[in-house]
Amino acid sequence: MKHRAVNGFLVRFPFVLPAVLSLLSAGPAGAADPWASVPREAVVLSKDFESRSGAASGAPLKAWIYFTDKGIIDGVAYQSALSRAMERFDGHARMRRQKTMGSELASYRDIPLHAPHVDGVLALGAKKRAASRYLNAVSVEATLAVLGRIAELPFVRKIEPVRGFSRRPALPDPARPAPAPSPGKRAYTIDYGGSLGPLEMMQVPALHDQGYDGSGIRIGVLDTGFQRTHEALVEVNVIAERDFINDDGNTAPEPGDPPGQHSHGTRILSLLAGYEPGEMMGPAFGAEYVLAKTEDTSQEVPIEEDYWVEGIEWADSIGADIVTSSLGYSDWYTYADMDGKTATTTIAADMAAANGILVCTSAGNEGDAEWTYVTAPADADSTIATGAVWDDTTLVSFSSRGPTYDDRIKPDLVAQGVYVHSADPYDDHAYSWCHGTSCSNPLLAAAAALVLQANPFLPPYTLIQSLKSTATQSASP
Repeated sequence: MKHRAVNGFLVRFPFVLPAVLSLLSAGPAGAADPWASVPREAVVLSKDFESRSGAASGAPLKAWIYFTDKGIIDGVAYQSALSRAMERFDGHARMRRQKTMGSELASYRDIPLHAPHVDGVLALGAKKRAASRYLNAVSVEATLAVLGRIAELPFVRKIEPVRGFSRRPALPDPARPAPAPSPGKRAYTIDYGGSLGPLEMMQVPALHDQGYDGSGIRIGVLDTGFQRTHEALVEVNVIAERDFINDDGNTAPEPGDPPGQHSHGTRILSLLAGYEPGEMMGPAFGAEYVLAKTEDTSQEVPIEEDYWVEGIEWADSIGADIVTSSLGYSDWYTYADMDGKTATTTIAADMAAANGILVCTSAGNEGDAEWTYVTAPADADSTIATGAVWDDTTLVSFSSRGPTYDDRIKPDLVAQGVYVHSADPYDDHAYSWCHGTSCSNPLLAAAAALVLQANPFLPPYTLIQSLKSTATQSASP
């Protein structure tokens, strides 16, 4: 396979393109999703478990239990299940789904798991972690012996490990000095403070001057937690929040959280929605936000994919138009798995896109590492994988590269990812630098929200292509 270097696109929005107004929605979905039972795999219990630490000693392992069906016996029951699934969607979610699903607003992936199947798994001694309608699977903790008994259940299709991402050290300040404050290309109605350079690179201030601030757009954020007492965050319009780690409705720091649990998410939220004129501005400060705490920052615990999957499904049900995530999963995956159809988070991201959500994800910070490539779910073909550039638009060395294993160009777009002015998570009146594709991705997602505000009927694929068409290397990526 030929591996070519890929720089992605630098996205710019010189103005809201009137041409994209004519590119409205995809046609209605085709035939209803099949409800029939899926055959069991030839090898139900993955052999990958044998190499896991603690497997031989009887320590609990984390596993996905995939089911053959959702307990639906015929077409009448299927239609009834779809009707019940649609009752969960508010008006905003219904309008978003129409862009990709037409009049059929629910599909098989929206139907809940069959409760007797889940109960049967737990009765054998497994402890439930998360459940996924998209995957028709439940994640559990169980010993290898218990997993072996679960594999014998007739409604279990396959059992796979819950994969994760081992925490990398925080990126240090680059050797290159911080850029001088941007004087601005012209006068704007807002004083952007230290945010002007990265936003002007995408010409966001010009959109703000036209009245676009993300109003009417709902953005889901999957991250570590959020401290919203910072002066730039107190006005963020949060309409829903969920902590998937502690299983509660509080995404702020709480007793039992490791020190700094809120740090990363607080920075990311400020890059999306921060509002403190003269200090910093996020592009989409007028949007509605749905916050999900999905990443456990405990040093001894890898960041696992099951909470991410549960989080994006929850954001879908709340009506998120855009979901942004600054995490990539590569542990226990190989480069061959970065093919857009293998990794669990990749599959979930594509299903969310099929439901009308624009999924924006960091390309990863593996460019200088042995891995080098984008990490899941950035390999998904229906998402935006965001890389990082310097303030002069040259690619940063740590930004993960493409192509995917099946030779698709990644990252899709890039934004400034070093010396990005962000809220300081440890001081409510201070600001500090953010480095990484974690920082470029929320800028891109928030900028996309402004374009979606101007063109609310654009389905995700058309919106992605429209953004690419405005980029500096759109003709020769």
